[in-house]
Amino acid sequence: LLHARLSKFGDGQARIDTQAPYSREHADRQGHPVVTVIADRKPGVPHPWDPPKLRPWMTEPELIAQYDRILGVKIDRLSRGDDESTSEIETWAREHGKQLLTADGLYYPCEGADGIRWDVMKRLAHQEWLSTSERYKRMQKHLRDHGFLTGKPPYGFRVVKVDGTEHKTLVPEPAEAALVRGAVDMYLKGSSFAHVCEWLN
Repeated sequence: LLHARLSKFGDGQARIDTQAPYSREHADRQGHPVVTVIADRKPGVPHPWDPPKLRPWMTEPELIAQYDRILGVKIDRLSRGDDESTSEIETWAREHGKQLLTADGLYYPCEGADGIRWDVMKRLAHQEWLSTSERYKRMQKHLRDHGFLTGKPPYGFRVVKVDGTEHKTLVPEPAEAALVRGAVDMYLKGSSFAHVCEWLN
């Protein structure tokens, strides 16, 4: 089973990034037939079974039975390297008789020198995750401090560029905004949250 990542492109489309072909080439060289390629875009998750597309392949017995290895291009595709998440994916692999592989030559279960290399690389992956998180927080703070819009727009709004500047702002999305106003109106007139949810559904 090959675990890849979806990347966003300028046209708004999500495509499997260049790591997937590299991982497939590694699998081919090692003689591992690829059962399926699972691609998720959710970043920074603590466990590999958190991404919605990969989750059933790691939790449902009939799918688990279809493969004997999970291959990621690097260890951070399998775990972010902290004690909790790495211990859990290692336990999962042992309990289900699976092997964890990376395209740069790591594998688990392992012992001896290979075990040392696995442990070192997972620590480096965790440090990179921490460093990336810190850089992202600093970037977001810098943008907010200088009047730039950050984060995802709330439901009912869309992001547009302010004419003549590099700044962006929020404007109502007509169809979604009408639903937001309708839900608020129902609630203010006494409807329960459950009733509002049923109406939205």
